[in-house]
Amino acid sequence: MSAAALTSAAPVSCREFADGLVTEHMEDALDVHGRQRVHEHLAGCPDCGRLLDEMTAVVRLLGTLRAA
Repeated sequence: MSAAALTSAAPVSCREFADGLVTEHMEDALDVHGRQRVHEHLAGCPDCGRLLDEMTAVVRLLGTLRAA
């Protein structure tokens, strides 16, 4: 996601969230304004909230795997 896209006042779309912001959010790579926009989107979008929950669960499970 480009920095210019995150600094706009436009709301985050589901596509923006799924196409990269979810990962940046999980990695705590967003600035204050970007985090605020993502939190506002998540507050009103149960689908993206589920995506975040699923991605978080996958990362957590991957962290428990051991090399064979």
